[in-house]
Amino acid sequence: MRARLVPKPPPAAADALLLTVLALLRAEPPRYAPHTLVDQAVAAARLRRSASPAFVNAVLRRALRERADWPGWLAGDPVAVHEHPRWWIERLQADWPAQWEALLAADAVQAPMTLRPNLARGTLADYQARLAPGGKTAQLLEQSPVPLDLLALDRDPQRLRRVEETLQRLGLRAGLQAADAGDPAAWWDGRPFADVRWLRRASDIPALAATQARLLEALWPLLAPGGRLVYCTCSVFREEGQDRIDAFLQQHPEALVPVMPASPGHLLPLADNRPEQSPAAVAPWDGFFVALLTRRGPA
Repeated sequence: MRARLVPKPPPAAADALLLTVLALLRAEPPRYAPHTLVDQAVAAARLRRSASPAFVNAVLRRALRERADWPGWLAGDPVAVHEHPRWWIERLQADWPAQWEALLAADAVQAPMTLRPNLARGTLADYQARLAPGGKTAQLLEQSPVPLDLLALDRDPQRLRRVEETLQRLGLRAGLQAADAGDPAAWWDGRPFADVRWLRRASDIPALAATQARLLEALWPLLAPGGRLVYCTCSVFREEGQDRIDAFLQQHPEALVPVMPASPGHLLPLADNRPEQSPAAVAPWDGFFVALLTRRGPA
């Protein structure tokens, strides 16, 4: 949208401001009135010499005048329409020709958060009474398959000490700073934060698939004849799922995927691909692939 309005990128401060305001103008449902956004953008531009208030005002007012044309501006750019990297979109189109758009839409839905206490160790009320600050930070650190460089902020130093105690008790580490998140100048070190879909690169998928193949090869000899191995990945990409199992079966004639119990295969985050026991009101899960492998016994 900014390129349509200003073909030549403006100075960095002005560009960042325009991109932010255009994103807010597109938000559905609207978070702010358009005139408020333009007014505040102009006020912000006055704080930076490189972001001319008159320029910002002119660009945004033109954007509002041409609001009816926005869908046409975006229609030809799948990255803008679906808000995913181009390689991600193209891979889903190849893997799931009939479902790729629904998969991208599902990927944009915020996942629910669920806490599941061990009721064999106490009651739900007991667990709720024990909850301390740092629970979300600990959950992120515990669930991540790779080490996280995680920063936790809290304005209350005393509360932050309790977060530190929680992490120490769980054997976890994170960067902790007593600061106001609304005042980045007081705590931000300049490193930008990014969402995982924009951190990943197309080259990551073959690397992950190679790691998965290595794990299969390393663990398969440990299985006794008649034993079972469950292969599961948190991915909708075929290279990490069915393609990986097909390649393994070609290399190992002693391996088979039994008909009963049947393997789920690719579990896509779509409404028509949920388990029967899942209520219809529950949002679809994340994308998975699950295959059950059995080692043949001696003939």
